[in-house]
Amino acid sequence: MKRNEDYSQKWWGKAILTSLTAGMFACTIALLMVGLYFMDYGPIKLLEQFGIDRSMQLYSEAAAAPKSYRFAFVDVDKAACKLFLDEKIDSDPECRTSKPIPTSLIIDFVRAATESQAALVIIDVTLPEKNEVQDREALQQALETGSNSSNTWIIAPVYDRPSDSENGLTIEGDPRFDIIPTHTKGRILLASAATYTEHGVIRTYPAASCYAMTEGQRWIPTIPYLAALLIANPMVAQSYYRQNDQSGFVAVNAKNNCSQLKIPPDFFKNQSNTIFSAFDPLDTTRIPPIIRFFYSLPSLGMLMDESERDQIAMKHIYNYQYYEASKLIDAASGCMHKHVDGISHSPGCFRSIGDYYQGKIIILGSSRAQAMDHVQTPIGTMSGSELILNATRAFLEFEPLKQSPPLAMLIEKFKGIGVAMIPMFFAWCLIFLSGPATRVIRLKLVTQCRRTKSGIFRRYRWRMLDWMRTLFVIIIFVLGIYTAYIFEVIYLWEQLEQGVATDLLLPALALGLQGFAVGAKIISNTFYQIVLVIFTFILHRIIRFKNIR
Repeated sequence: MKRNEDYSQKWWGKAILTSLTAGMFACTIALLMVGLYFMDYGPIKLLEQFGIDRSMQLYSEAAAAPKSYRFAFVDVDKAACKLFLDEKIDSDPECRTSKPIPTSLIIDFVRAATESQAALVIIDVTLPEKNEVQDREALQQALETGSNSSNTWIIAPVYDRPSDSENGLTIEGDPRFDIIPTHTKGRILLASAATYTEHGVIRTYPAASCYAMTEGQRWIPTIPYLAALLIANPMVAQSYYRQNDQSGFVAVNAKNNCSQLKIPPDFFKNQSNTIFSAFDPLDTTRIPPIIRFFYSLPSLGMLMDESERDQIAMKHIYNYQYYEASKLIDAASGCMHKHVDGISHSPGCFRSIGDYYQGKIIILGSSRAQAMDHVQTPIGTMSGSELILNATRAFLEFEPLKQSPPLAMLIEKFKGIGVAMIPMFFAWCLIFLSGPATRVIRLKLVTQCRRTKSGIFRRYRWRMLDWMRTLFVIIIFVLGIYTAYIFEVIYLWEQLEQGVATDLLLPALALGLQGFAVGAKIISNTFYQIVLVIFTFILHRIIRFKNIR
């Protein structure tokens, strides 16, 4: 007579059924999430965004080396500030804040960077303003001299004041306080440092700001956009500035006032997939691209506090160099700074070392809280300089983040769940295989038990075996879940790098919850047996004690 086999009771059958059940449960959760997301259900949208934000934070904290470009952040600390200050005439002789940065420090740092053949230098500190005409002239002359003798591009912020525009993209400028009279001179370019926030968090960066003056208005590139454009296609950037300077301004009236443009609700859905899409600086009837970008560089504030930074000589923070400015200064006795009537002269203190600067995109800024230049981002609070580095790298190396349509979003979630099921299937195979393996060991123990004279071994051999199996199940299950999440995060990283903004972590959590339910049954049953043994032992002791009395 042929015996029917119940494959659902075999270890591999149990592993397959458990994995498929967990996968179906996770896919159902994913289907519900996608449906509610596109029905604009607020909590689900927040959960989806949380998963994407958390993945960017994990990515930025991992050792992800840049693909083609190298980045460096030179942080102006208090010690560097004091070396360049003239305590008699400077307004902040104790360097309690990082603003204003001494003009001589900017001059000398740019000198060292250009001599070391840096690819691009971004000046993200306050430049000399209203009552510092001579300092501005000295800075302009020094930057012109440096840029004319090297291939290094220099970007400095345009002077601006906050505006009460409706879209938040407008800055009010005054060319009298810019370090150069026009927005370009040789390899020195001025750009806007304006940002665009959504509910107080910066998830996007505009390609341009509406630059408003008494003469009229026009669009001017933002610093990250211009930095990426100079590295990727400098001819386009130069062409834009030539066009910008020749065309001048658009006269302000009701029809072409860019500060009054409203961003429509579907604006981000209609964005071009091309980051460097051209925009007309004088077309004030439409808004240039506002790009959702992928954060890839970590926030210093999340990695270390100020006291820890004070102890750093030079640190390579994962995927970019972080240097405290004071550690790059040559403290030799021949290094002197002279300040005469506000004009800064510096024979040189910053060391010109190619390993620190050559071929890199370098930003001179400050991460200290006193700089009053900190912003909220999806991966934590960071300084404006760190934000610029993140946006620049995103424009150069990653696709703009875009929301997939419902079907594509669902398919991506199903793929992610499938990726996570692979390690979980092997984990369940080992867990259910431990049952037959335990029976084989039990048979061998019977033979061994007949030969041993140990009473403890005879009495507790089965209990010890069960406890060991429980420990094995717990370890394998935890390792399986952990490995599944690693696979899931890696897959999500790849999706984000390609511009697919879909969270996969929450459906994977559903996969883990279903697996936890099955694992809990196995583990709880074993713990029940352990408690039963302990309770029976105590009860027998009590009964025996009563019988003796």
